[in-house]
Amino acid sequence: MFQVACGLAVSDCLPPFHSPTLPNMHDHHETLQAFVRRSRSLYSLPAVALEVLERTRCPEVDTKALAGCIEKDPALTTKLLKVVNSSLFGLSCPVSDLHQAIALLGTKPLKLLVLGFSLPEPLLMETAGNSLARYWRYALTKAAAARELYQTIWRIDASEAFLAGLLADLGMLVLLQDLGGQYALFVDRAVAEQVDLSQLEIQALGFNHTQLTASLLADWKIPEPLPSVIAAHLVMDRWSRLSAEQTKLAQVLYLADLLAQLIVDQRYDLLPLALSTGREQCQLQRNQLSALVERLDQTVATLAEHLNLKIAGSHDYRDILATAHQQMAEVALEFAGERHPNEGPLLEKVFAETQALAAAAHEIATPHDPTSSVTEPADESLRDRPAAKIVSNGPGATAAKPSPTVVESNRSPKTVLQDPGFAGRLQAALTGCRQSRQEFSLMLLDIDNFDDLLITQGPDGARQIRATIESLATTVLPQTATVWQLRDSRWAILLPGSDRRQAVENANHLLEKLGQPTNLPTPVISVGIAALSLVPKNFPASRLLESGERCLYAAQSGGGNLVKSIEIC
Repeated sequence: MFQVACGLAVSDCLPPFHSPTLPNMHDHHETLQAFVRRSRSLYSLPAVALEVLERTRCPEVDTKALAGCIEKDPALTTKLLKVVNSSLFGLSCPVSDLHQAIALLGTKPLKLLVLGFSLPEPLLMETAGNSLARYWRYALTKAAAARELYQTIWRIDASEAFLAGLLADLGMLVLLQDLGGQYALFVDRAVAEQVDLSQLEIQALGFNHTQLTASLLADWKIPEPLPSVIAAHLVMDRWSRLSAEQTKLAQVLYLADLLAQLIVDQRYDLLPLALSTGREQCQLQRNQLSALVERLDQTVATLAEHLNLKIAGSHDYRDILATAHQQMAEVALEFAGERHPNEGPLLEKVFAETQALAAAAHEIATPHDPTSSVTEPADESLRDRPAAKIVSNGPGATAAKPSPTVVESNRSPKTVLQDPGFAGRLQAALTGCRQSRQEFSLMLLDIDNFDDLLITQGPDGARQIRATIESLATTVLPQTATVWQLRDSRWAILLPGSDRRQAVENANHLLEKLGQPTNLPTPVISVGIAALSLVPKNFPASRLLESGERCLYAAQSGGGNLVKSIEIC
């Protein structure tokens, strides 16, 4: 039905395909497991789903006991029967109870549906409405596409493909819960910029949401092959580790994901890849794939209705496909044989959001207990230090979680920037100021005599002094300031929108407040400031930090209680 207008073969306008290459996941294994451990304590499968899993482990399943188990949850029973009676399963006669459903469908499809519709309620109840609506359209489209593809290609039971598509992106809900608006903004920007979300997540977090899904399913004791296939389906290089049957499922799930991106996110640029993948991996011709996409529209709408789900705005799948074909024709005429226009460094397009997400994930994943691998002070009373408050004029601003305590006598700018939390905040602030053409200043504040304070005042006294400094910094400085503790005696303060003069005035005001008499000794404070009147493109954060360090050293060399500053041209 849909022809390429210019008459060129599809392969003539295909960009070269390279499957995403995963980094060494050993480096990020602990971060991933931190999210899994957190999810384990917050979300778990309902008791009915766990009992169904247990009852279906044996080769001989007691279908009567299985039906009785499911019927304990009337809402789940109703949902299952609605879906079983929908056009998705195409049964010849309506099903009125679970015993009939088991007899007609078989144990395995019903078990898979139970698992698919038994997601933990907190994940669904606490996720922002818009994000949840997009998630469900994406999940249902992917699930329906996977089932249609599996059945079309191999003409065998496709319930496992349906469940794999339904659950594959569950990790998105976990990240939305744990990282909140930061992750929602990250996803929105990735969709708007038409870049690959999975690859971008790997650059920001070290893993993507499907790998988080797989780890969570494994933690819930969901049997293979689902966890392994979901973990590998976006990365062709990993398919060789799967069995032949698992590879079939991974191929289908990968193509279903391309179709979901094409339809839900209107990634028209993915149509050539979807067509080539369908032809090479799944032996599908273009007319078969087009017909399948058109059928998805009604299938997804029916599923959403039966499951009482609100899904993101209605789309005409036929119009989307027609537009994608037209754009492919235009690309073929203009870029045949050249580099695809949407290729390019992902971070350049979503740099600020990527860095900020990395910072938020680092804060969540960093251990805050005595067994942490991060260097801790000898005295345990210093571990529970106050969190550095982050205040923003932007929407949805929240207070930051404590950053890890690090004790090092001389941390170079390079070493400091290896902390992804601080590096992400700093680079995101620089990028934001460059885009809005604002000034930016970095203030480094240090307690010069901190070692002496520890000796004379003890850990409790030093802790109170430190808390006073943090409290004053978050009240005296502008609301746009971000206060980040680098180590026990030093803070970095990010001042977007503040030029050198304003930053110096703020620093002097802060020193004046800190010098007022209290029941604690007045610490010697030094401040170094590096300022930019205009942030250049690709300006290295390390250069700003080095300039701030030099100014701080100059203030300390002058006896302390001084502010030294520099404007970087």
